[in-house]
Amino acid sequence: MKTSDRYLDLLTPRRLALAIVGLPMLLAAMYYTFIAADRYVSESTVVVRQARETTAGATGLMTMLAGINPASTEDTLYLQRYILSMDMLTHLQEKLDLRKHYEQHTLDWPYHLPAHSTQADLLAYYRSRVSAHYDDQVGLLLISVQGFDAAFAQAINHEILKKSEAFVNDISHQIAREQLKFAQQERAAAQQHYEESKQVLVRFQNEHGFLDPLNTGASRSALMANLEGELAQRQAELYALQQSYGPRAAPVQNLNTQITALERQIEKERQRLVAVSGDRDQLNQIASRYESLALQARIAEEAYKMAVAGAESARIEGVRKLKTLAVITQPTQPDEALYPRVAYGLFTLLVGLSMLYGIARFTVATIRDHKD
Repeated sequence: MKTSDRYLDLLTPRRLALAIVGLPMLLAAMYYTFIAADRYVSESTVVVRQARETTAGATGLMTMLAGINPASTEDTLYLQRYILSMDMLTHLQEKLDLRKHYEQHTLDWPYHLPAHSTQADLLAYYRSRVSAHYDDQVGLLLISVQGFDAAFAQAINHEILKKSEAFVNDISHQIAREQLKFAQQERAAAQQHYEESKQVLVRFQNEHGFLDPLNTGASRSALMANLEGELAQRQAELYALQQSYGPRAAPVQNLNTQITALERQIEKERQRLVAVSGDRDQLNQIASRYESLALQARIAEEAYKMAVAGAESARIEGVRKLKTLAVITQPTQPDEALYPRVAYGLFTLLVGLSMLYGIARFTVATIRDHKD
């Protein structure tokens, strides 16, 4: 008899069942009974909410009536990443010494942390024991922590929530502070520009001795109009007196003197009012320069008012956008181990091994048919 035939004779259904199903099931039962360590799971549910955030329409109205602010999806996802980050692991290691806890139960090698593991190994192990599942249907973040001790698993979950709350507060306050700081800097710059514009205008007024050259010019124009009207009246009277008394009469001479004085006064006022080439002190040039400076001061004042309103708006907006971590359910302290799931594990293994046994039986039967 060939060697291969002897081997086929040894592969009886009973021996196949024992080797493929019986022995692995026995080893698995021994593992679950004597080696596998109990793993407890502490769960909590949180959500990041934005202060005074509202949405339009019926949803916003219902939210307002319910007194609940809508969840901030983006920030909740940021928190999800942060919980599974190296920063969170470092904090938990400093506070609770995770490495020491997870290095227990060295016999349960599939689920314990190897001694002297690297930081990368510790992070990978941490992510296998801590999960943060985001439910996009309700916007909630479910935090689940596995530990070899129920109280320790709950302590890890509590510390994760404390650090997460600090993370959310720091991020939201930092954004609000940066926005407010920028707005206050803009306000300070606008105020300085406004003060400088006012000082330039005051110096110009002091230099030329005018409070308001525009009003002064209008007053002098009105004065010239009155003088010219009076001059025309005196000239008419002069003409009438010359016709009556002749050019050398005393009244005529007196009136000529008045007319000459009026003409000189009008010319003097005209020289002040109308710019003459090379003379920078003329009123129209002063008024033009004053109007330009006054316009710049008004523009600076409006810019300052807008900057003040912007700083106040940034302060209010910063308060409105402050985010908080709302804890929906506090970390639980399990009263029994969730893992290992002995019945489920054995049943799953039995199904898999039974399928493997069926394949082996079929393979052996096929080989025997070909031999025959």
